[in-house]
Amino acid sequence: MARFPLLTFTLILLSTWAGAEVISNPGTAPQRSELKLREMWRVGGEDESDILMGKVGVVISGPDGLVYALDSQLSEVQVFDRSGQHQGTLGREGEGPGEFREPINMFLPGDGSIAVQQAYPGRITYLDPVSGNHIDTWSMGKDDPESGGFAFIETSRRRGGTFLISAANTAFDLEAREIRGTNFLAVLDAEGHESLRLAEVSSVRSLVKFTIDELAQYFPGERGLWDIAPDGRIYLATSYNDYVIAIHDTDGTLLGTFSRDHEARVRTEAEKEDQRTSMNININGMEPEIDWKLQDRNRCVQHLQILDDGTIWIRNSHADDEWEDLGRRVFDVFDADGHLLRETIVTIPEGGEGHRLIPLDDGRFILIKGMDSLSVSISAGDGDEGEFSDEELSDILLEIICYEQVR
Repeated sequence: MARFPLLTFTLILLSTWAGAEVISNPGTAPQRSELKLREMWRVGGEDESDILMGKVGVVISGPDGLVYALDSQLSEVQVFDRSGQHQGTLGREGEGPGEFREPINMFLPGDGSIAVQQAYPGRITYLDPVSGNHIDTWSMGKDDPESGGFAFIETSRRRGGTFLISAANTAFDLEAREIRGTNFLAVLDAEGHESLRLAEVSSVRSLVKFTIDELAQYFPGERGLWDIAPDGRIYLATSYNDYVIAIHDTDGTLLGTFSRDHEARVRTEAEKEDQRTSMNININGMEPEIDWKLQDRNRCVQHLQILDDGTIWIRNSHADDEWEDLGRRVFDVFDADGHLLRETIVTIPEGGEGHRLIPLDDGRFILIKGMDSLSVSISAGDGDEGEFSDEELSDILLEIICYEQVR
C-alpha cells in the first residue's frame, strides 16, 4: 500500500516588548480554599416539560443576571432571568438573517448585541438580545466546493475591543489522496478583517493513513486554551508540556508570561483508548487509518477562562482528579498579571462523570447534567461536515442548574 507523508509545522507569531514581564509561580499555592455554592434555579430534566432543549453545551451570563443557553441541536438561544424564569428564545434554524445551523459558540461583544457562531460555513450572527432581531452577520469567506475545500470557525470571542477567532482552512485533493489544512488563531480589526495571526499549524495528511501527534501538532488556538480579558488583552496557553501563559496586546506584542511549577497527571491506558476512538473521518467514502502518537501525561493547561473581575481561572491536568467520583473540581486562580492567588475547590453534589460544569464570567456556576463530551465526526463531500449522530443526541437528557457563591 502506498504511503503518503505527513508534513506539519507550527508557527507562533509574536513580537516581544523589551519590558515583557516574566512571572514564575511555585507549585504550592499561597492559599487553598473551598468555594461554597447554593442552588439558585434549575430547568429541564425528566420533570420539566415546558422548555424543550436539545444539546446545550455553551452557557454565558449577561447583564442584570441574565443567562443565555445555546442549543446547538435546535439552533436557538434560551434566555433565563436571575431567578431562572424563561424570558424567551432568540434565533432560529436556517440560512437567512438572524438564522444559523448547528451553532457551537456565542459571546457578548460589548456593543449591546449577542453573537452566535456556527462552525461551517464560518459565520457569526449578531442579534438584539431583547427582541431577537437580526443586527449584522460576519462571514469568514466563501468556500470552494469544487476543489473539495471548506473553512470553519472553531471558536471566537469579542471583548474589550479585541476580536479573536480560531479557525481552519481545509482542502481535499482526492486525486493525490491528501488533506491540506491550516489552523490559525487570528486577531480581527473593527471591520472584521484579519490583522494578524498569533499562531498557526499547517499540515498535509494522507487520506490513506496519517498520524496525529499531540505534541508536534499542539495548537494554542483550541477551545479553552485562550481567552480575552475585559481590558482586551489576550491570554494564550503556549505549550503542551509546560504550564505557561503568554499575555499579548492586541497588536501581537508579547507583554509578558506567567508560569507555574506543575507535574502533569499520568494518563491511564483507558484514557488513551478513549482518545484513539474519539475521531472518525469519512471523505467521499474514504476512511483514513489514524495512527495516534499520544503523550503519557495530560496537557498541563486544560482550560483557561477570565472572569469579569479580571481574575484568571485555570484548570490544570489534576483539576478533575476527583470530579468523576466526588463532583469536585480545582481551579488555579491568578490575578490579571499572572500572580497565583489561590487554589479554589468547587464541589457540586450532583456533579461528576457525564456532567459539565461551566463557570460564568460573573462568578456563578452552571451545571449541565447529561452533557458528556461527544466524539468528533468529520465527513466531507456529502454535506454532513461536523455533525453529531442521532444516537449521540438521543442519549442526552439535559438539566441546567445555576449556582451562586455564598459570600
